[in-house]
Amino acid sequence: MDSGYQFGSGDMSNWFDRGCAACREDALSGKRTVLARLAETGDWSHLYRCQSCGSYWEETQREMHVIEHDEAKRAYPGAFAS
Repeated sequence: MDSGYQFGSGDMSNWFDRGCAACREDALSGKRTVLARLAETGDWSHLYRCQSCGSYWEETQREMHVIEHDEAKRAYPGAFAS
C-alpha cells in the first residue's frame, strides 16, 4: 500500500522505507514511546533517535522525518560530543 506521503527537503523516499513501524507510529501520533529526544536547537528543531531501530528523526515546526547519521551529526553536534 502506497500512502502517497513524500518527505520534504527534496527527498522522495517512501514513508514505509524509513525507520521502523514503531518509530513511524511515534512520529505520527506524538506519543514518543520509542523516540528518545537527544537534542534541540534554538529554532524549534529537535533530534530524536528510535530506541527500537536506531534511526534518527528530525522534528521541525512543520514536519518530522528521518535523517542520516552524518546529517544528524552536522545539525546537532552537541548530541554526539563525547
